[in-house]
Formats: sequence, C-alpha cells, structure tokens
Amino acid sequence: MRNTLRFLLGTLAEFDPAQDNAEEAEWTPLDRWIWNAFLRLTKQVREAYLSYDFLTASQAILSFCQLELSGRYFEIIKDRLYCDAMDSPRRRSCRTVSKKLAEGLAILMAPVISFTADEAWANIPCTEGSVFEQRFPEVEGAEPSATWDRFWEIREAVQAAMEPHRAAKTIGTSLDAVVTLTLGEADRAVLAALGEAVDELLVVSNLIVLDGVDLDVQVQAHEGTKCPRCWNHRGGSGQGEDADLCPRCWSVFSDGRSA
Repeated sequence: MRNTLRFLLGTLAEFDPAQDNAEEAEWTPLDRWIWNAFLRLTKQVREAYLSYDFLTASQAILSFCQLELSGRYFEIIKDRLYCDAMDSPRRRSCRTVSKKLAEGLAILMAPVISFTADEAWANIPCTEGSVFEQRFPEVEGAEPSATWDRFWEIREAVQAAMEPHRAAKTIGTSLDAVVTLTLGEADRAVLAALGEAVDELLVVSNLIVLDGVDLDVQVQAHEGTKCPRCWNHRGGSGQGEDADLCPRCWSVFSDGRSA
C-alpha cells in the first residue's frame, strides 16, 4: 500500500492543476476504467468501515493496490508517463486520475494506516487541510464492465503464453514480443470496444489478430529495431545518432530539441 502511494506521488511531480488537469470528458477509456474500479472499492470499504469491519476494508484496499493498480493500470501507464510528450492528452489524463486516486486512497487508508495516509496527503499537490478532515464519498452505480473484465482475461492468457519464452530467454520484457491472437467474433468485438490501442494495453511491440473460434495465443521474438527510449521494437525512424528512435519518441525528442 505504501509502494502504491509512492508510485502515484511520483506521477505527480511538478503537477500543476491549472495546466495539467484533464476534464473527465477528456479521460482515456483506461483511465475511466480504473476510476470506475476505484469507486466500487470506495463503496465496499465505506460499507466495511460502517460495520467496524476493518479487516475487510484493509484487505479490499490491499487487493486493489496489488491487482487493479500495480498488476494492470501502472504497467500500462508507465509508457505514457515516461515517453509521451509532456503535454500529451493521454499523459494529462492519467496524471489527473493518478491525483484523484492518490487523494482517494489516502482517505480510505487513513483509519488503518494513519501516519502513511497523513504523510501521503501532505505530499499530494494542491490538497488542503488534513486527510482526517475529509469525508468518504457516497458512491452510487459504478458497475463492473464486462468488456474490460474479458479483456483482462485475454491479457492474463497472453502473459501466461509469454512465460515459457521468458524462461528460455528468447524474450526479456513483453515489449520484445510479437503476439498473435486468434479470437472468436465476441472477443474481437471486445477488443474493438475498448477504445484503446490493444498492443499498448498488452504492452507488446506488435499484435496480430486472427479470426478463429477459441482463444489462442502465440508468442515470438520481435526482430525489429529496439527503440532506446521506450524499448518497443518499432525503432528506426530517427536521424543521426538517434536513428533507432521509434516514430513517437523521435517526434517527442525532435520537438523538444527544436523548442
């Protein structure tokens, strides 16, 4: 739980709400998913606290930190945080949601890890008062998304298929891989409905989707040029000594240099 707060605080370095905040209408689908998941957590934890069931509350918070945040959301947004342009819309989106998550988690954690919550609250940009003066939001709705739930199942299958290749050292990180997904019509509709680039959600350098009946995952090493900035294998679009940069990183780097 401390490491989760530390990561969130790290995303907020030099965060200025006047410049960096993104309105909810501008949030990416991934950011909407994690915020909806947090609202469901809030409802569960609030009900547990009202029943003085501190064990259930703390276990729910810990599970959310481990699965939804560390295991899913953080793994995906690292690329956006570190490699997108400073003012890119999706970077602003995930930083805005990270601020809201940091505030919300500090409030939920305050009854069980008070000193940590107090310390985190003091380091979140533009917070006022004490974390112990904040009220838990009363949440209605925030139902699970069947589309995202199915995507996470597909993602788990992809990660499992990578493990033998990691063990054989044919790939290192998931960005070293080309993934071929064979999917039925329903699962192809799931990916199309996400509203995000699926290869980026899977954190792979290339994704091939084939028509089929049952889910099947094939993994092989990507032979493309590795971008030294973001580590995907779509490099080779830069110039001079930076020739190995991918198109996104070259655009960010060249714009920054010209500025």
